[in-house]
Amino acid sequence: MSDRLSPADIARLDDIAAELADLGPMALTLRPATVFALCGLLQLASRHPGVGDSGRVTIATFLAGARAYFADCPALLAALDDGDNPALDR
Repeated sequence: MSDRLSPADIARLDDIAAELADLGPMALTLRPATVFALCGLLQLASRHPGVGDSGRVTIATFLAGARAYFADCPALLAALDDGDNPALDR
């Protein structure tokens, strides 16, 4: 871990890791507009310098699932493609 973490912080992180390992997948039911909004938020978040590799993998996984969900929606897919382009951020 880091020199900046106290022993209590490390113990807490160990507890969190153990609890996460014991849980199964979480199922979510989201409305299409919510999925689309989350895609935009995650696309923007992915450009933040503080997002590490594991965060980027999580974002990419969600976005891949959303693209599969929107497979028959060309306008939505085009908007997601635009969201991948930082030059179009507003």
